[in-house]
Amino acid sequence: MLLETLTLNDVGTFRGRHAFDLAPAHKGGRTRPVVLFGGLNGAGKTTILNSIRLALYGRQSLDALVTNKGYEESLRGLIHVPLNQLVRSSQASVEIVFTYARLGERARYRVERSWEDTRTGITEWLHVYKDGANAPLLDGEAAQGFLAQLIPPGISQFFFFDGERIADLANDSSDEVLADAIRRLLGLDIADRLDSDLSVYLRGQRAEGMDSGSRQELRRLENEYKELAAQIQADERELTDGLMPEIDAARMEVEKAQALLVDQGGAWAVDRQALERELDELSEVRRAEEALVRDVLAGAAVFALAPGLVDKVVKTAQQEREEGDRIAVADFVRSQATTLKEQLKALAGSRTAQRELLACVDTWVAGFAGPSKKSVRKIVHGLARTDTEALTLLLSAQALSGVEELSRRVASIRQVQSREEDILDRLAHAPSEESIQRAFDHYQSATAKHAALDLKRKQHIANLRSRIWMAITLNRKMRRVEEQVHDAGSAGKAEQLAENVRHMIGVFKEEAAREKCLLLEQHLTKAFARLSRKEDVISGAKIDPTTFRVTLFNRSGVATPKDRLSAGEKQIFAIAMLEALGKTSGRNLPVIIDSPLGRLDSAHRANLLEAYFPQASHQVIVLSTDTEVDQRFYQGLRPHISHAYHLVFDEVEGCTQVSPGYFWRTQELAHAA
Repeated sequence: MLLETLTLNDVGTFRGRHAFDLAPAHKGGRTRPVVLFGGLNGAGKTTILNSIRLALYGRQSLDALVTNKGYEESLRGLIHVPLNQLVRSSQASVEIVFTYARLGERARYRVERSWEDTRTGITEWLHVYKDGANAPLLDGEAAQGFLAQLIPPGISQFFFFDGERIADLANDSSDEVLADAIRRLLGLDIADRLDSDLSVYLRGQRAEGMDSGSRQELRRLENEYKELAAQIQADERELTDGLMPEIDAARMEVEKAQALLVDQGGAWAVDRQALERELDELSEVRRAEEALVRDVLAGAAVFALAPGLVDKVVKTAQQEREEGDRIAVADFVRSQATTLKEQLKALAGSRTAQRELLACVDTWVAGFAGPSKKSVRKIVHGLARTDTEALTLLLSAQALSGVEELSRRVASIRQVQSREEDILDRLAHAPSEESIQRAFDHYQSATAKHAALDLKRKQHIANLRSRIWMAITLNRKMRRVEEQVHDAGSAGKAEQLAENVRHMIGVFKEEAAREKCLLLEQHLTKAFARLSRKEDVISGAKIDPTTFRVTLFNRSGVATPKDRLSAGEKQIFAIAMLEALGKTSGRNLPVIIDSPLGRLDSAHRANLLEAYFPQASHQVIVLSTDTEVDQRFYQGLRPHISHAYHLVFDEVEGCTQVSPGYFWRTQELAHAA
């Protein structure tokens, strides 16, 4: 499918007729798939997306639970209301032209949906034209059925989506949104309706062969089931139409109160208790580190405070040890020399020769055992050799080890002290709670109201689930009554065929879910690998074909809860899932994205612009603000942009003005012209 043109006539903020060329242009020898719409909030970007949905699906483009009255109100609200004109239009229309290849045949279709406010209600017309014919191919319900078959609404949500759809998938911790999307992808909702219709048919067939008692019991169960089903529908309407809008309004009030609180310095007050707790914890850490420093200084590390004195003591001790060794050797030599001299005296010979010999020994002894140049003048320590070695070890190796530990402790203390000073400075400049008490009280009140409504929502959902389980129980009881009658009698051929079809539907759902989930896993893993950064931790996924719950795996193959992903990773996961769902559907449709980048950081945003938009489809229509696709990101995407439109809401005229280009590119094009 390729969207060629979109024409709006008095729709939303667009006054009069506006035609948009949506077909990608062929430039530089290749097709550029991206058509970019730029505009600030309220300029009409979402109207572009909603108009395409409306043209194709009518009432189905809105919530599935919307009533006819709600749909009429929606159409009435889409008719442009002029700001400075007395007479407003009572009509509006949307027209799209697209080509679609089906069974090898390419055809061009023009879809025109128009409506008029007749005061008594809304009158709507739908026409589908083929290949330029002046007469419509189909009208009304037939045309709507044809479009739904051509481009199923359940599939289109994977191709036409906005930031809210991405956020729903990203924050879907229970995978309920994903499960609904997969069921639509597989067509299980249709299979469920067929199974339900067959169940009603079988119940009617079996009731004919029942006795009066069984028939009354079945009728009683059916009545209870109908009442319960009505209650469930009422609860769902209350949840969607009443409670959820209240919760949304309460959440917006919380955000406003929080913004006001921050503007008045309330962020300080909100963080004060946390900062004071952190300050107490830091004080305990610092005191513990200081105690460890004292323990270290009680050992050999204290000598590191006087390195000069330590070197002198070690040197003196070593010199004393050497001097002691010399003296010991000299005493030993003199002792041996005395013995030698006594032996020499006993030898025969002249006295003169003996004296000369003794003198020679004395001279040798004196030269050997005399004082050395390095001799100390006075022995101070008088340590033994082993004590000197122990002292040297203590003052060198052990002291050095203590110094290293002391340095680590001191660095830790300084880091803690720096953080303490930072917190004390923040607390000193923080406004007092009295100065922002009113804003703080409003914030607490809004938060409490939102919490109460959210609790009410949870209770409502719990009650709804309880009624659903009661309905399931009643349905099982009806089945048992029917089966008892069925076992007692003989089933007709039609009844047997219906049972066989129901069994076949069950087998189909299981097999289809298993095969499609495997294919979806492959597409999801590839898409996430392409769109994520190297720093992101997810490398694979597993989808349960029964519950449709997703299990993510990190690069080590360990299961990782989605709640542990960063906000950016969750957004990338959601976009990757939408792409995977689209590819699994087997449909070759354009991708239309409204405000897709608002919740992404710059790194994930850059990666998405490079790896997703140019490859998402053969035609990609992006509706963006100037903060999402800014000037830097625009330059990166520019080689893939076919053309762009700039939407500006004119507050004086009260309507949207359209010009070619994209924000700053509008000025460039004007100068070039």
